[in-house]
Parts: sequence; structure tokens; C-alpha cells
Amino acid sequence: TQAGLIQAADGGFVVLSAAQVSNSGLIRARLGDVLLASGSHMTLSLDEAGLVNYVIDGAIQSDNAAVNNLGEIIADGGQVVLSAQVARELTGVAVNHSGRISARSIEEQEGSIVLSAEGGDLVASGELDVSAAAQGPAGSIRASTSHDLTLGDTTARQIFLNAGGAVNTGSLSVSNLSGEAAIRIQSGGKITVEGAVSATSRIDAFNVGADERFVLGAALVEMIAASGG
Repeated sequence: TQAGLIQAADGGFVVLSAAQVSNSGLIRARLGDVLLASGSHMTLSLDEAGLVNYVIDGAIQSDNAAVNNLGEIIADGGQVVLSAQVARELTGVAVNHSGRISARSIEEQEGSIVLSAEGGDLVASGELDVSAAAQGPAGSIRASTSHDLTLGDTTARQIFLNAGGAVNTGSLSVSNLSGEAAIRIQSGGKITVEGAVSATSRIDAFNVGADERFVLGAALVEMIAASGG
């Protein structure tokens, strides 16, 4: 349980790993990585730049949420990951986020948030902020679970959701100044969106020789549900 302040240097990383991981305090890692992970074994890959990759090698047995974020995590220009693997028959919610996560873009350095729950539900009712800097692109949000997925109102450049069970979300909005703005949802059950869905992009002008050409960034909304939807 982390209830205080953890501050990493710019470009650094913070890893909290245990059978049950809970944050009710403040974690900062500007331009870096924050990982809250639950599993029986975990392997980290590091280089001179910091955290490269992680692998959760086995599930834990837990009757409660294995990863629980009630507090605030700030990794602007970096990445925040909440990930858990639990024994399927023992838990309802594997990952619960009801606090605030910020991975806002800094200039051209995009932020990203990754939520992953294997063996239980994923509930993210708290704030997820990957908004853009004044002239930069917004970041991306990816959430996946073997069970049901619940997400609040969400705004990003790209939103990717994948659930073995049902998907329930608030409003979804994506936009991009150039390139693709996308919402992709795949569900093994029913997809329910309680709010508006919007995907917008902007036409950018650029010069090639004496000609002026226009490129339209694509905006895509794709939802695939096994039932209902």
C-alpha cells in the first residue's frame, strides 16, 4: 500500500509490484513510466534509458482487487500501466481505478495509459487524462480484460478497448490534428455507451513544389460485439 509521495527523476520510472497493490497517495514520473502490477511472478527489462518492458509470469489468488488506484498518478509525456493477473474463480474486480491518472503529452512526446486485467473485471471510473499540450498530439488509452470492462467518460487521440465480457462506457471522444483518430471496441458480450461518441480530425495543408495539397486525417469508430451492442 502506497499512501504517501513517490517522486521519480525526469525520465525515470516507478514500479509497485505485489500480490495486492494499492495507491492512495501521489506518484510522479515526468517523461517516465509508472507500473502498478499484480501477479505471482514478474520480469522487468531495463536499459540505460529505464524501463523497457515487463511480463507478469503467473496469476495470484485474491478475493479483492489486485491493483487498486484511489490516488493520483502523474507521468506526463510518459506511460502509466495498471496490470493484474488473478485466478479467475476467486475475484470480481482485478483492476480498479477510481482516482486520477495523468499522462498528458509534452510537446511532441505523447502520453499513454494502459489498463490490463486478466482473470477479473476492469473498472476505471476515475479520471484518465491524456490531453494534448498546446501544439502537440493527445495520447492514447488502451484497456483490456478477460472479463467485463467499465470505463467513465474518456477523451484521447486513440481509444482501444478489448473485453472478453461486456463493455460499459461513458462518453467517448477522440481527435487528432493530423493522422488517425480512432475508437476501437471489441467485446465478447454487449457494448453499452452511456453518452456521446465523437471522432474528429482536421485537414492539414502543406506545400509540395508549387502545388498546395491537403491531407485529411482519418477518423474511425469501430465496435464489434458478440451479442447486443
